[in-house]
Amino acid sequence: MLHGDFGVSYSIQTNMPIAQMIGGRLAITVGIGLEAGVLGALVGLILGVIAALRRHTTWDSAATVIAVLGVSLPSFVFALGLSYFLGYRLKLFPILFDTSAPLSSSVLPVIALSMFTLASVERYTRSEMVSVMESDYMMLAQSKGLPKAKLVINHALRNTLISVITVLAPLLVNLMTGSLVIEKIFSIPGLGSLYITAIQSNDYNVVLAISFIYSVIFILTMLLVDILYGVIDPRIRLAGGRD
Repeated sequence: MLHGDFGVSYSIQTNMPIAQMIGGRLAITVGIGLEAGVLGALVGLILGVIAALRRHTTWDSAATVIAVLGVSLPSFVFALGLSYFLGYRLKLFPILFDTSAPLSSSVLPVIALSMFTLASVERYTRSEMVSVMESDYMMLAQSKGLPKAKLVINHALRNTLISVITVLAPLLVNLMTGSLVIEKIFSIPGLGSLYITAIQSNDYNVVLAISFIYSVIFILTMLLVDILYGVIDPRIRLAGGRD
């Protein structure tokens, strides 16, 4: 496995090297997962900050509704709704994935896949932002006459990002490994659809290979999160140096 040799397929494509089977599919799955993660994180962060700064207003209520819908409804519901309205009725984007037009074909699955991440990030951002804004050191900084923009960006948002990244890390992994239903709905030739086919065909070599790849992605993502902690909060680096 460390050399990229996962054996051959027994039933899906007999005697075909598994590394060759998953090569192109891995790039598609990781690409769509990263796009959905970035979209969900950015939009969720923006909505969370707006909701925290505009508490008990229409903006806060609208962000709360989006968060509740994003957490409550599964991704395949959004996928079917987007396919019907934006794909079938308005014909803005293709319903099925087309490898010759990957950008336009990825719009609907990326949006559907990002909704849960968007809602989760928005909820945690709002909660942490409100807590930070009401803390003593923020009141002290405000009493010194610091501009509100500097307070929000340099102090409140930076402290909020630590908790948000902790939540975002497993969500990002789930986007890249848990898009099985979305890939089936949009006929995306990714690892998810191959994973399901391998399970149904009892092709154990393929199942083990994809499981191994998912595990590596999870470990690398969590490692990246630990590194980002030190980048965002220098106190973590200093504490580690004293140890």
